[in-house]
Amino acid sequence: MAAHDATLPLDAASMHIPDLNLGPLRVRWDFVLVAAGVGVVSGLGRQDPAAGLAMTLAFACAVAFHELGHALAARLVTGRFAMILQLTGGGGALRDVPGRRAQALVLLAGPLFGLLPWALGTALLARGHEGWLAYFGALLRYLGVVWAVFQLLPFPPMDGGLVLRGALTRVLGSATLAWRLGWVLGLTCLLLIVAVDVRLLEPAVWLLGMTLILGRGEAGYVRHMDAYGAWERGEHREVLSRVRGLPDYLPKEDKEALSALGVAAALELGDAAAVEDHATRLPAAHPRAVAAAEWLLRQGRPLGAKLAEQALDALDAERPECKAVDNERWADLAFQLAVFEARAMKPSSALGLLERAVALGFDHLDRLEAEAAFRGMAKQPRWAALVDRLAG
Repeated sequence: MAAHDATLPLDAASMHIPDLNLGPLRVRWDFVLVAAGVGVVSGLGRQDPAAGLAMTLAFACAVAFHELGHALAARLVTGRFAMILQLTGGGGALRDVPGRRAQALVLLAGPLFGLLPWALGTALLARGHEGWLAYFGALLRYLGVVWAVFQLLPFPPMDGGLVLRGALTRVLGSATLAWRLGWVLGLTCLLLIVAVDVRLLEPAVWLLGMTLILGRGEAGYVRHMDAYGAWERGEHREVLSRVRGLPDYLPKEDKEALSALGVAAALELGDAAAVEDHATRLPAAHPRAVAAAEWLLRQGRPLGAKLAEQALDALDAERPECKAVDNERWADLAFQLAVFEARAMKPSSALGLLERAVALGFDHLDRLEAEAAFRGMAKQPRWAALVDRLAG
């Protein structure tokens, strides 16, 4: 079972819409939509399309300078430059950045560079510009500071939240608890900011809404961190507690990885109910689902037969995930299902499954003849043909 990259938050907001790749620059679709949306709302509110355009450009500049800071700091550490225009913090810049201190430096470089729009806006206003350019300069000053402060708040997965989570995880021993504390502290800080200046209520509301939408996928990531840590320590009951009751809003990839880890832990414990619970959440041809089906069949549990039938149907449909299971495993699954069917007094179905097992590469004549469930089928011509095929 492979863990997620411990330094890189999951792409919870991408929803499988491809990003725009421009060489070393990658533009996330959520950034484009939010920047456009901010401009539309601003333009409608002021009944001035030019004001909306200025807001979009100023917002894009604030985010771009912020992400440039992450990218340049990462280049100092890794020697590679890659910039992502996104809204969810600097986690994407941490790929290949070694060490927690270096990661914290990369994360904090974003808010530091985020002050450059403020300086640019100040320079525009100092030159005495009027009209649209003055309005644009004022927006740069405002949004540069707002975005820098917002990213420093301890909300997951903002820059401040990522730094805080790394520190608290080491102290508390739980990424999930650190994640929850980040939300509590973030909300507290936001309330204090609004209490100091009520005029900041509007940006606080839309920034909080954005954070809730973009950041909730972190719940799956931190669960996986804690669950995999428990797996490595051999604490299988702890694994099951971490993967129980997964929220529906988690990305499919997160839920699949966590459910697969749950199956592995349940198999280690011999907990049939937990195996069944987590295996049913996996794609039919997932290697862990196939392993669960085999184990449940050996325990004589009917759900094992259902899972095995679904897996073999997926193989018939030639679904891509079937390639993750080797032919020997497929052949053994068909054999185990044949045993189950024979015990259920379904000789015709059992023989058909045995023929399929042989077609998939099953070649263990000794196992075939030693299985007590098949003794009632010894006189059937199809059985004799199978024995002759394996003996030859």
